[in-house]
Amino acid sequence: MRNIKICCILMLLCFLLLSSVSFAAKAHTHKYDILVKREAPTCTTGGFEDVKCECGKTKRNKLKALGHKWEFTCNAPSPTCEKIGYKYEKCMNLNCKEYRKTKLKATGHEWKYIETVLPSCEKGGYKLEKCLKCDKTRETGKFGKALGHIFDGDFYYYSATCNSRARKFWSCTRCQNASKIEYVGEALGHNIEVQTIPPSCTKMGTIAYCCTRCNFMDRKAIPATGHNFTTFTSDPTCTTAGSETKLCTTCGQKIVKSIPKLNHTYISTKNGYACTKCGVIKPQTASTIAPKNVPLNKDSNKLNYTY
Repeated sequence: MRNIKICCILMLLCFLLLSSVSFAAKAHTHKYDILVKREAPTCTTGGFEDVKCECGKTKRNKLKALGHKWEFTCNAPSPTCEKIGYKYEKCMNLNCKEYRKTKLKATGHEWKYIETVLPSCEKGGYKLEKCLKCDKTRETGKFGKALGHIFDGDFYYYSATCNSRARKFWSCTRCQNASKIEYVGEALGHNIEVQTIPPSCTKMGTIAYCCTRCNFMDRKAIPATGHNFTTFTSDPTCTTAGSETKLCTTCGQKIVKSIPKLNHTYISTKNGYACTKCGVIKPQTASTIAPKNVPLNKDSNKLNYTY
């Protein structure tokens, strides 16, 4: 009996202990409201938040990548009926500088019937359609054959010139847009007349070949002839200067060069002092007395003076 009481007491103690532990466990709930670290997500990569409970326990919450937020910027170039275009978009998320380029398909033509064109000289008939977007036209529903040009009746006649043959010219009587040409004979060639401007001693001349029928003209230069000088000389004397004159017999140009006078050269004679060049006699005076240390003439032992 005593053992049973002891067992009951032990069971009661165990129950009370377990109850107190369970109550203590239920009494505290973690509240992760303290942010420890955060790495923000981007358009292409995820982020995380490290948070902590006041009891000290921490955990990491993963953050998903944001993904790009595209916004249209422009079409460059815009698509046309026949050519593709491109659309450009920019991501509007903060700190993202990404752009993307998207190919746009050609829009295709939108045809509308305009008129029926009957056969002409060079083309058969067809239906004409026009694109409402780009104004391009196309030919569909072709029928009939080209009619061909009609060249008959009156014609225009163009006379021969120096460089071209005579010709007959017909226009199509149906469309007026086509022509037929028939050549007659040969070109006349130039009727040359020669005109000459002769050269001078210092200037070139010209030979001009001019056609009397048309405006053709050809020129050739003639070199300048240069001067044809004849030289005339006037000899100098003891008292007068001489000259050398060159006279062009073609244009008359004259070039004169002065020759200095000779001056007297005296020798002593019985009559006074005589010039050995012109023979003029100069009486002996005090001013003509020979100075000292003047050498004597070898042949005559006479003094020579030049004045």
